[in-house]
Amino acid sequence: MTSVIRIGFTGAVGSYSEAAVRALYAGHAAFKGCALETVSFETDHQLFEAVRSQKVDQAITPIENSLSGTLHEILSALIDTRDVPRLCIAAEFIFHEPHQLLGLPGATTSGARQVVSHDHVLAQCDEYLDAVLPKHNASGSGCQRVMVSSTGEAAELVRALNDKSVLCVAGHTAAAIYGLVPVAVDTDEQRAQQTRIETHADSSFTRFWLLAREDLVAPVERHQEPKTSLGLRTQNRPGALHRILSCFALRNINVYKIESRPQPRSILRPHAAWSYDMYIDFEGAPSVDASVARALDNVREFSTEVVVLGSYPRYVFDEQLW
Repeated sequence: MTSVIRIGFTGAVGSYSEAAVRALYAGHAAFKGCALETVSFETDHQLFEAVRSQKVDQAITPIENSLSGTLHEILSALIDTRDVPRLCIAAEFIFHEPHQLLGLPGATTSGARQVVSHDHVLAQCDEYLDAVLPKHNASGSGCQRVMVSSTGEAAELVRALNDKSVLCVAGHTAAAIYGLVPVAVDTDEQRAQQTRIETHADSSFTRFWLLAREDLVAPVERHQEPKTSLGLRTQNRPGALHRILSCFALRNINVYKIESRPQPRSILRPHAAWSYDMYIDFEGAPSVDASVARALDNVREFSTEVVVLGSYPRYVFDEQLW
């Protein structure tokens, strides 16, 4: 009997998040034998609460894009929450679905007055949109950019309005669901810009995390070549970052990523030095590698707070299987 797994995502049907989880389950042997059911939610908070209450088994959420960077609101939600049970990372998936400028059949760039998409997607396509759809200005000409919660919602809105002057940026998954088509540009100059910028946009890849309740995540195994993510806080003093990184360097553990964000509480004292939260990705998992476990113990010695976001396997999108 085939088991059914329910995966939640934020946004409307056809969003990149839904396309990503379908590609993950279709393309990797670790997920074979499960019937996938996707469930949409309006907000990240609703999505995370659905996982905690077991209305869905897991959630998929974007965490970083190769062009626009980290989605810090997701990191903050995972690090700062005191809700139980905690959510942790069960897997990572790197996915690519090219952006497309979409509209109703017969829509043109010259007739466009609005282009709709998620704010991060609009930012990733900013140069392209400037070239083919000049921004709305004070005189009332140009094309207005409208932000919505997901690319799926953008495509759904274009179909619902049934207005050829409203375009969206989304992927081919959304186009197929809502009956939209790629919009051709109108001039040779725009076509040249389109070719150049679409080549750049092909480098847009997104890291997604599968999130699950901490008490329900399967232990990671060595053959999965896992990575671990931490959120931590240290005292704001000289050498604090050096001490943290030395825990990994002395054991020859590769740190993939490190970044910091101001702690909101520290900004309430504007004349004092801000304190920072740090986020670190590194290779290995403490449950399968003793040197990683010792490194994590040392990190705790040099930190005022450490939150292990998860140790998890990594998967990469295979376009031939999708």
